[in-house]
Amino acid sequence: MRRDLLQTVVVKGIAETSAVADAADVPVADAEGVLADLAAAGLIRRRTGRLAGWTPTAEGRAQLVRLVRADPASRPPDTVHRDFVAVNADFKQVCTEWQRARPDVTAELTDRLTGVHDRVRPVIDACAAVQPRFAAYRRRLDTALRRFTGGDADALTGVRQGSYHGVWMELHADLLTSLDRPRTAQDGA
Repeated sequence: MRRDLLQTVVVKGIAETSAVADAADVPVADAEGVLADLAAAGLIRRRTGRLAGWTPTAEGRAQLVRLVRADPASRPPDTVHRDFVAVNADFKQVCTEWQRARPDVTAELTDRLTGVHDRVRPVIDACAAVQPRFAAYRRRLDTALRRFTGGDADALTGVRQGSYHGVWMELHADLLTSLDRPRTAQDGA
């Protein structure tokens, strides 16, 4: 759980305990103790102020790289990156068209987002087979899709609201981190 929570904080950049626990699919009470231990070890720190939450330190980021490289068996298959990139291009197109079409949710865009959603599920499942915490992405994307198809316009591209786009970006960053791959032009760098 320690690596999972460290990786979640690194991927999120900054997040409250409840958001880290939700993303890592662990109880908040369990996350609190592990996050405190990570902070005591100098791997994350608590930020206060307008943007409050846990944030990784440089040492935390470096430690995560070491952990990923030391455990190749925990890496998702390399094919998932190729599969994700193919779906990612379609997802970015849906988001672009949605931002132009706002505020109306069109049936065509909803259908296309549902198609993207169905195509990304096997990618998530392949990742979850070696790192079970990836299953939380399926749940979180399912929730965002339900919100969007239910008429919540911010559920697709809203900022810091558990939007489909926000969860998707975390999934992408987490996948790259888990594969020990840099973000490239192929990823939309």
